[in-house]
Amino acid sequence: MKKAIAMSLLMLSVVMSVHAKTNNADVKKEEKRAQPIAGFRLFDLSTKVPQLIEGNQFSRAIPHQLCIFVENVEVKEQNLLAEYFVAPAPMRMQAENAETRTTEDGTGNLIIFKLPKADIAGGTITQCWQFSKNHPVGTYQLELQFNDIVFKGLAFQILK
Repeated sequence: MKKAIAMSLLMLSVVMSVHAKTNNADVKKEEKRAQPIAGFRLFDLSTKVPQLIEGNQFSRAIPHQLCIFVENVEVKEQNLLAEYFVAPAPMRMQAENAETRTTEDGTGNLIIFKLPKADIAGGTITQCWQFSKNHPVGTYQLELQFNDIVFKGLAFQILK
């Protein structure tokens, strides 16, 4: 009888040990998952090879490109990318293959893209914009939404 109890306790401890190791592996997998992020990169297009610019300011006197990116998000078969720009003065933004809406005062521009999974390379969502001398000088506020995830608090500044 004592042997049966000892064997039962031994088997129970092995099962508990295996279960604990499995739970620890699940916790480590969760820790490795990166948080969704969004941001932008600025490129100077005045040279043959575009140069990455540090910071969030650029002059409209030199050709620049602002590339918005979203990473570490779940990509579905069909995805929604919405970009809401608030400009320092009225302006109208246009984009191919997107629905655009402008607020009544002209300072807010909502651009909505429907992106199939096949158009998203490597899981990083990227959308680039070029600004010209026609765009207002000042600080622009930007909010992004990718599917159900909203990113707020992004801003950049266009200088003369």
